[in-house]
Amino acid sequence: MRTFLIALTALLVTLGSFDAATAQTLRLTNQSGLSDSQFPLNTPFTLGVRLESSAVSIFGWRFGVEIDPSLVSIANVLPTPAVETSNNGSPPEFQLIELYPNGFTAEAIVCQAGCPGILAPSFVLYTFDFTGHSLGSATFSFTNTLGTVPIELDTQTATIVPAAVSRVAQIAEHARWEFRLTDETVGIPQPTGEALFSVVGSIGEFPETPPLGYSNTPAFSMAIRHDPAVISGLGVAPIGALAALPGGPDFFGVELHPDGMTVGVVYSFAGLDHLQFVGDTPVVRAEYATVPGAFVNATAASATTVEYSSMLGTSITFVNPGDGASIPFEFPGTITFVPVPPALYVRGDANDDAVVDLGDPIAILAYLFSGGDAPFCLTAADANGDGAVDLGDPIRLLTFLFESGAPPEAPYPDCGYVAFEDCTVAASSCP
Repeated sequence: MRTFLIALTALLVTLGSFDAATAQTLRLTNQSGLSDSQFPLNTPFTLGVRLESSAVSIFGWRFGVEIDPSLVSIANVLPTPAVETSNNGSPPEFQLIELYPNGFTAEAIVCQAGCPGILAPSFVLYTFDFTGHSLGSATFSFTNTLGTVPIELDTQTATIVPAAVSRVAQIAEHARWEFRLTDETVGIPQPTGEALFSVVGSIGEFPETPPLGYSNTPAFSMAIRHDPAVISGLGVAPIGALAALPGGPDFFGVELHPDGMTVGVVYSFAGLDHLQFVGDTPVVRAEYATVPGAFVNATAASATTVEYSSMLGTSITFVNPGDGASIPFEFPGTITFVPVPPALYVRGDANDDAVVDLGDPIAILAYLFSGGDAPFCLTAADANGDGAVDLGDPIRLLTFLFESGAPPEAPYPDCGYVAFEDCTVAASSCP
């Protein structure tokens, strides 16, 4: 038996160039996470050069990748960490990457001797960014016409020409599927810094051949991350067409995590309801609160990001177009926090003339009983501070002015406030 194995091994080595050549493939792969090959204009995405190998160690490679520069551009051609450690934990002994206007070339020798080479069923050698600048079908193909670099792989015993699989990217106005989160500006009350706000999540489908290409979706899932140092998630609710389903969706499951929220949605377990997302369609509202203490006495604007996540807990972000999960292109939302000082006022100065006098109870009585203008701030007209503007307030002011009664409640006589929400606008006489 041992003699047979030795002889068989020798035969395989002798025939190595033939067998290896039929078993090795270079393939251009999508590293951006999108399920489709439709990429929006002027947005960088990542492709990879993947080596698919079977039972043969690879010790070197040479190839070129060609593009149409009128449609796309390439940048940041980088070896993967696996390549950078392929020589017994070190980079290859030789490696050269050259960029051209219409593509790039890559050459490497892992080692001359003393290393195992690369032996793996699937191995990403390089990643590179591309950006589409014009609408159309952009082909990324392996080539031996850039410089003098052929398409070759080195095994321990032979140089082989692998199969080479190109890739086509459709450069379009939009990705096929897009998930968006809205940008929001949130006023942060001084000095507490506590505020509630919401962000809307939407789904949009942008097929290449509308209107025939829109999908009848039965389900989707969203995982939305946030910075737990500044905001906390309170919950997610259905809105729009999703909320308008008869009886609502059959399943709407929300999970709260310290750094995000997830929602999984099935419209109908019986398959009776489907939704089409023609353009950006709002489907959920995510509710948030600022973290207590994060914005206390803030004086300058700041921002944070909420974004879809490929994984949060056990949930991923996807939409089901009816034939399986499709991973969308994701747009984050930027939340800008703007400190808002409280609106100052003097209680009792209902007509905002900078003095508490007879004109103020007259203004309140006119508002209450004869259709007069509303006070600029109802809290300023609430002279007795009982939370309502009624007959007791002009009586309090008249008693104070003419019978030495108690003055209006604070803030009086100086400008101030009791609660941030007292007034929406400051008194004209207050800074």
